[in-house]
Amino acid sequence: MSTFINVQTNPNPIAAVATTEGIQLNNQALQAGRVGNLQEAERLHLRAIKIKE
Repeated sequence: MSTFINVQTNPNPIAAVATTEGIQLNNQALQAGRVGNLQEAERLHLRAIKIKE
């Protein structure tokens, strides 16, 4: 499995925190999906997407 991270050089602090939070939510969603908790995985993925937007 490959993970790609799009991080700008010297992002502003708010963007850096949001990116980190989005990555963490995405990782949690992937783990929830692996153990079969698909509703939780969907909820976490949607939160990660909302942060990205």
